[in-house]
Amino acid sequence: MGLACNRIASQGAVSGIVFFRLTGGNYLTSQYVTAMAQDQFGYLWIGTQDGMNRYDGHEIKTYRSLNRNLIDGFVGSLVEHLVVDGQNRVWAATSHGLSLYNWVYDYFEVVVSLEDFRGLPGNYLTFLYVSPGGDFMVGYGDGIYRYNGEEEKFELVFTSPLGTVSAFLIDQSGAWWLGHHGGQGIICYPDPSDSTEFNYYQQELTGEKADYSVMAIQETEAYVWVALENAGVARIEPEQHKVKRYYENGGERYFFDLFTDFQGHLWTSDYSGVKLYMPESDSFHGYYHQANELGTLATGLNGVFVDNQGHVYSYHHGDGVLVAYHSRGFSGFSSHERHYWHTAEPNVSAIHEDIEGNLWLGFFNGGLNIFMWKEGTTLHFPPGDGTKNTEMGPGSVLSLYRDSKGRMWIGSHTGGLHLYDAEKREFEVWREGFTIDAPSHNDIRSIVEDGKGNLWLGLHGGGVDLFDPEQKSFKNYNQRNNGLSTDWVFKVLVDHKGNLWVGTAHGLNLLKPGEERFEVTLADPELKDGLKGNQFITMLQDKRGRLWFGTNNGLYLRNEEGQFIRYAEEMASQVISSIEEDEDGSLWIATLNGLYCLNTDTRILRGFDEVDGLYSPGFNINASYYNGIDQLFFCSPQGVNNFNPKEIRYNLNPPPMRFSGLKVFNETMDKYGEDQLLKGELNSLEELVLGYDQKFFSIEFVALNFFNPSKNRYACKLEGFDTDWIDLGNQRTVSYTNLYPGTYVLRVVAANNDGIWNEEGLTLKIIILSPWWMRWWALSLYFSFLILLIYSLFRYRTRQLHKQKIILETRVADQTERLRLQNTSLKRRTEDLEEANYLLEERRELIGEQARKLEEQAEELTVSNEQLMKHIQTKDKLYSIVAHDLRAPFNTIMGFASLLSDAGEEADKEKVRMYARYINDAALQVFNLLENLLFWARSQSEEIQYSPSVLNLSELIREVMDLLSDSALKKSVSLHKHLEADLMVYADENMLHTILRNLLMNSLKFTNEGGEVHVECFEEAERVRVCVVDTGIGMDEETIKKLQTDQNFSSVGTGGEKGSGLGLMLCRDFIKRHGGSLEIFSTPGKGSRFCFTLPLTS
Repeated sequence: MGLACNRIASQGAVSGIVFFRLTGGNYLTSQYVTAMAQDQFGYLWIGTQDGMNRYDGHEIKTYRSLNRNLIDGFVGSLVEHLVVDGQNRVWAATSHGLSLYNWVYDYFEVVVSLEDFRGLPGNYLTFLYVSPGGDFMVGYGDGIYRYNGEEEKFELVFTSPLGTVSAFLIDQSGAWWLGHHGGQGIICYPDPSDSTEFNYYQQELTGEKADYSVMAIQETEAYVWVALENAGVARIEPEQHKVKRYYENGGERYFFDLFTDFQGHLWTSDYSGVKLYMPESDSFHGYYHQANELGTLATGLNGVFVDNQGHVYSYHHGDGVLVAYHSRGFSGFSSHERHYWHTAEPNVSAIHEDIEGNLWLGFFNGGLNIFMWKEGTTLHFPPGDGTKNTEMGPGSVLSLYRDSKGRMWIGSHTGGLHLYDAEKREFEVWREGFTIDAPSHNDIRSIVEDGKGNLWLGLHGGGVDLFDPEQKSFKNYNQRNNGLSTDWVFKVLVDHKGNLWVGTAHGLNLLKPGEERFEVTLADPELKDGLKGNQFITMLQDKRGRLWFGTNNGLYLRNEEGQFIRYAEEMASQVISSIEEDEDGSLWIATLNGLYCLNTDTRILRGFDEVDGLYSPGFNINASYYNGIDQLFFCSPQGVNNFNPKEIRYNLNPPPMRFSGLKVFNETMDKYGEDQLLKGELNSLEELVLGYDQKFFSIEFVALNFFNPSKNRYACKLEGFDTDWIDLGNQRTVSYTNLYPGTYVLRVVAANNDGIWNEEGLTLKIIILSPWWMRWWALSLYFSFLILLIYSLFRYRTRQLHKQKIILETRVADQTERLRLQNTSLKRRTEDLEEANYLLEERRELIGEQARKLEEQAEELTVSNEQLMKHIQTKDKLYSIVAHDLRAPFNTIMGFASLLSDAGEEADKEKVRMYARYINDAALQVFNLLENLLFWARSQSEEIQYSPSVLNLSELIREVMDLLSDSALKKSVSLHKHLEADLMVYADENMLHTILRNLLMNSLKFTNEGGEVHVECFEEAERVRVCVVDTGIGMDEETIKKLQTDQNFSSVGTGGEKGSGLGLMLCRDFIKRHGGSLEIFSTPGKGSRFCFTLPLTS
C-alpha cells in the first residue's frame, strides 16, 4: 500500500524546474541578453546588447567595445552569436564583426571588422558553428567559411544554391544540413564534397505555409530537429526522410532557437516559453511565465542554455539571466491550484499518513486536507468556530498521530483533541471549556502512544496529559505537582523502555514507568562541552535505540552515560525544527535555515536549501514524517517537500579551479605585458615573480561550480611558509605579507557544495626577489670588506699589544714591591683585629644572656599583672554583690528576728511561724547567693576543676527538685519532670547540680502563682538534651541578648524576688565546660525555655 501511494504521490507532486535570478546577474553589462556559452574551464560567457560577460558563479567580469574601454579589443556592442570551439577559443560575433578572447592577456582581440574582413566578404555574420571535430565555422550570406588558424583568416568551404544560410548543422554521420529564410527550407548533403547528391525538405516542414524561416537546426540521438519561425518544430528522421511537425498552429508556433545539452536532451525556445522534449511520450513539457508566481520564466525569452552540470539557464530581453539548478530529487505539494494535488493553504504545520496510506496535512491557519490517493480526491475540513463537537475546532493544527489501532488523532492550537471517524467523516472532540472530559489545555503540540495504548499529549502551557482512549479520561502532569521543568511542551516521546521524554521551552524531562515525578536536565553554561540550549524542540529515537535531541542551540546525542554530544555544528542554523531517520540510518534535520542529511557514523553533513528545490529554507516545528519505506516529508510555510532519500542526486564531480586575480597592497593587478608585474593572466603563468617591496599581496581563486557556489569550500598551503593546510571556508582569497626572499609554491584545493574535493587543485610558484643589498655580488662585497677590516684591525691591535706589554712589565715590577710591603702591614693589622673581635664576641654573648633573662621576667610580670587584674575585678564584683545583694536578706532576717524577740509568750503562733518562714527564706536566699558567689569566684580564679564522671541524671534532677519544692510550694508553682528512669550522663556532678538549681530557681522566680515549671530530658545524636520550661512572664529579644553576654544581669521576680545575675553566668560557664551552650527561647507573656546538652556515658 505504501509503495502504491508513494507512486501516486510522486505523480501528483509538483513537477518541473524552478527558476532563480542569476546570482550577481544585476552586474551584467546589460539585462538584454542575447547569447550564452561555456568554455572548457567551466566559465559561463554571457553576451548582451552592450558587451560580453564572464561569470564564475560569484562575480561577473565585463568586456566592452573599444570606444568604451581601450584595454580590450571587443568590436561592437551587440553580441549576436557566441561559441567556444574545440581549442577552447571563445568567439563572439557582433553587429560590427568578430572578436576572439585572448586567455593570456584577458581581453578580446578584433578578428573581423570593417578594417579587415579576414577572407570574408563582409563583417556581419549570420551564424557561428563548431564542427564535431572542433573546427570553427561561420556563415556569411550563402557561404560557409572555416577559420584557418595558421594563416589567421577564413576560407570558403561551401556555397548554398538556395541563398542565405540561416542555420547550419553537421550531424553524426558527417552530413551537412543548411537552413534558409523565405520558405526555402532545408537542404541536406550526405557528402558535402559531392554537391550533386542531396535531400531537400521544404513543404514537409510546414505544409502549405511559405512564409517561414529556418531559425535553428539541432541533432539528438536519432533525429534532426528544426525550429521554424512561424510553423512550430519539425522532427526529421534522416534514414527514412520522415518529418513530424509539432505546434505548427496556434500561439506557440513561433520558435526561434534549439539547444541540445550534454545529455542529448532537446530544449526549444519560442515566444511562449521553454520546452523540453520528452522521448518516452513523444511530447514537449513546457515552462512558461506565470504572473505573480515565483520560480517561473521571465518575459521576453531570447534563448535557453544548459551548462555541463545540468543547470538550465534562460536569457531574456530586459530580464537578464534566470537559472534553474539541476534537480536534486525534491518534489512537493503547494497551494497552487494549477497542480492537481494542491493544498488548501500553503503553510502546512503537521503531516502524517493514515492506515490506508492517505496523506494528512494540517494547516497553520487551521483545518485539514486529506489526499485520498485511491479516490483521486482531496478532502478538506476547514476550521470550525468551536460550537460543534463533530467538526474541526479553531486554531492551527500542530500534531497528527496514528495510533496502534489505526485511529487518527489531531491536536490543535486552541481546538483541543480530535478523533477522526472515517465512516462519518466527522470528528469526536475533547476541548477544555466545551466538553466535560477535556485536556488540561487546548494547545496540543505533540501526541504519542505508550505500550498500554494510552496517549500522552504535550500541551504548550499546560504540561502533559495522559489520556485513556477507552475510559476517555485525562490525567495531568505539570510543573507544580510533578516537577516538570516548565509547562510549555514542544514534543513528547516514549522510548523503547517505556520512558516518557518531554521536551519543553526550558529543559528536558524524563518520567520513568511507575513514577510520578520527572527528572529534569538543563544546560550548564559552566561546562565547556554538553548542552548549550534549554529549548528542547524535537526528539527522535533511532533504530539503534539512541536518543537524539533538537534544541534551540544545536543537535545532540545522549549517550549511555547520560552525556550530551553535539553534532553538525557547521549547520547554518542551530535551531532544530524536526528530525527524521531514513532506511539507511541517516538523519534528516530540518532547521530554520535549511535541510541537512547527517551520516551519524562518518559525521558527513550535506545541506539543502531553495536552490536545491526546497520550497523554503525554514521548516515548521515537528512538521515532518517518514513513511518507513521510501518517502520523507518536511513542511514549511510555503508548502511540503517530499523525496526518496535514496534518489537524492549529489554533486559528485570535483569542481574545476582557476586563479581569478592578484592584488598587491590591495591594488588589483589587471594589466599584462613585458613591462608589467604580470606578463600575462595569472593562469597562464608558470611562476609569479614579486619584488622585495611587494611584500603584501593577495591571490584570488574560484571553484567553477555553479550549484550553490556559496557552499564551495577552499583550503590552501604555501609550501616553504605554511606547515599545514589552511581551511579557508568559503573565502576565495589568501593574503601573505613580509615573506622572506625565496621560492614558494602556493597550492589551493576546493570542494563543491556537496563536499567533493578537487585534490589536484591549483599550483603557482611564487618567487620573492631579494633587494639589491642582498644580492650575491653585494654579499660578496660585504664579505671581502669584512675580511680586510678584520685583517687591518688584527695588525693594528698586535702593535698596540706589544707596546702595552713593555709598559705593563715595568708597572708590574713596581706594583709587586709595593704589594709585598702592604702585605706585611696587613698581616699585623689582621692579628690586632682578631684579638679585638674575640673580646667583642664575649661581650655580645653576655648581653644576649641578660636580654633573655629580662624577657622572661617581663613575661612573668605580664602574667602576674593579668591575674592580679582578674582578682581585682573579681574582688570588686564580690564587694558590689555583697554590698548590694546581701544587705536586703540580712535586713529581712534582722527585722523579723527583732519582731520574734519582742513577741511574748502570748504571741500569735501563726504570726511567729510566718516570721520564721520569712527568716528562713531570707537565709536560703543568702545561702544560695553565697554559694553562687563562691562558685563564681572559684571559677574566675580557675580553682574549680572539671571532673566528669558517670552520673544518674534522673536522680540528680529529682534531688534538685526536692531541694526547691518548698520554694515552689510557697508560690503555688507546680514542678514536673519528663525523663527516662536511670538516664546516665557523663558530667561533673557539682557543676551539673549548680546548673540545674540555678535554672529551676530562675524559672520559679519569674513564674506567677499557679504556673508550672517542667524539666524535660531526651536523647539527641549521642547527647542528652535537658530543657527547663516555665509558663512565666517570658522575655523579649533585647533581654535574651543581654542574658547571653558575660555581664551579670538581674531583674525582680514575680514575687518581688531579687537576684545577683550570677546564676545564669555560672550556668553558661559550666555548660561550656561540658562542650555545650545555653540556648534560650522565650515569648513575652507565655514563658521561657532554657536548654543545654550533656554527653551520654558512651
